[in-house]
Amino acid sequence: MKKLIGMLAVALIVSTASAQPYNVRGGFNGWGESQMNDDGDGTYSLTVGSLTPGGTTEFKIAFNDWAQSWPGSNAEVAIDAGGSITFHFRPGAIADGWNPGSDRVGYNDPLQFGWEIMGAFNGWNDGVDTAARQMTNMGGGLYVVNYTIAAPGTYDFKFRKSGSWDISIGGDFGDSAGNAQVTSTMPNELMQFALDLPNGRWRVIPEPMTITFLAGIAGLVASRRRAR
Repeated sequence: MKKLIGMLAVALIVSTASAQPYNVRGGFNGWGESQMNDDGDGTYSLTVGSLTPGGTTEFKIAFNDWAQSWPGSNAEVAIDAGGSITFHFRPGAIADGWNPGSDRVGYNDPLQFGWEIMGAFNGWNDGVDTAARQMTNMGGGLYVVNYTIAAPGTYDFKFRKSGSWDISIGGDFGDSAGNAQVTSTMPNELMQFALDLPNGRWRVIPEPMTITFLAGIAGLVASRRRAR
């Protein structure tokens, strides 16, 4: 009986360990293993502390044996004023209209700087549209900017720390490689760029003012119907 109980205990330990296979590995821990917590909703998270406020660190989310890791290029994050970082990971495919479409790596907003967009649509030129490229902090780690792209085409771009390439985010949410892309289909097209740090995702939506207007009209119609 004791042997059976022991075997069940070992099985439980193995099962628990295998259910939480993801680690945060980066400069802050010497690229060792800091196991993430299972949030119970298909996501994983981990808060690490006792770091240097305002500093930065590269990191990845990886299996214990490095068989897979995300994002493809290292991500980089600033440490918040309290000396901590909260990491998030959502594995698997995600069909919600945002990018990347799977295995999203994110983190809580450290609130150490603002964000802007920089890309081929302005010649990657710091001196062009400086104010127009600045994103608005919407709260909760969400940043948004409406930007007019002059000519139709497909353009590479990145989200980056305002005024600096110290930290940037590309298509896979990594820092060092892989630009994001936006496609404009008409002259002087207004596009809405959105960056969601905790959820590790970004998107570009055309004509956001029209979308907002139509949503407002739909809400007004629904309200009048309820009033009747």
